[in-house]
Amino acid sequence: SMTATDPEVIFFGGESIAGATASTMLDLLWRPGGANSTQSSLAVLDLNTNRALGAVLTYVPSPPLKNYIALGLSSDWGRPVAMTSYSERLYILDQSANVVWRYYPEGESYVMQDDDRTVDFLNAVDLTQAVDLDIYDQDANIILVHNDGRIQYFDSRTGRVLWDETSLGLAEPLVAPAAVKVVGTGLNASIFVLDPGSGRIVQLSRAGTVLAQFRATDANGLELFGSAADFAVVENPLRIVTVAGQSLYLTSFGN
Repeated sequence: SMTATDPEVIFFGGESIAGATASTMLDLLWRPGGANSTQSSLAVLDLNTNRALGAVLTYVPSPPLKNYIALGLSSDWGRPVAMTSYSERLYILDQSANVVWRYYPEGESYVMQDDDRTVDFLNAVDLTQAVDLDIYDQDANIILVHNDGRIQYFDSRTGRVLWDETSLGLAEPLVAPAAVKVVGTGLNASIFVLDPGSGRIVQLSRAGTVLAQFRATDANGLELFGSAADFAVVENPLRIVTVAGQSLYLTSFGN
């Protein structure tokens, strides 16, 4: 496991940031600098359920700088569970509202466009058990995983499902996926799915072909991915960073 003698607390609930207050933090991502936000930062999705107020908390590591970015129309949110980004836009998966909200960048802030508030799917999609999403950087195709074993890869232009869990050909189906990541860029990109229900991480091609399956044990010989909540992938050589319980684990699979 990865340990630090004195880990730095970046945000905490109740913290005052730029005249606002951090509340319940739901997800995080790295926000690269671009045409709108010039500085790269850590971005954290925050929700104050009592005030129906959603926000993104940002942290620039050097020099240290924090900001609180309120998200408009967050009073319409139901139960947001995850977020991802594409082309500086922010996408928020909302289980109970049964939508993926879309926010556009405007300087350091985000705005919602009245005629483009959500992602359009060709057919109705049940998101009540959806737990995570990611977006392929070349064409904005969306991958969704659900904790009932479903996985769907959508064409961003038409909103139709290109493939799902029924076409994967897994001898052992996905049981209860918890997280999904599109790793790599361009033609080298692939999809990794964390499935604690079956204690593994499955690597898929963008066409829905199974490329590899990974399992690991902790220092006590117990199945690691079965208790994992989230993960990140580092390439060349392949390493997987896993959050499980109160620990952070680094597992190497490369040569």
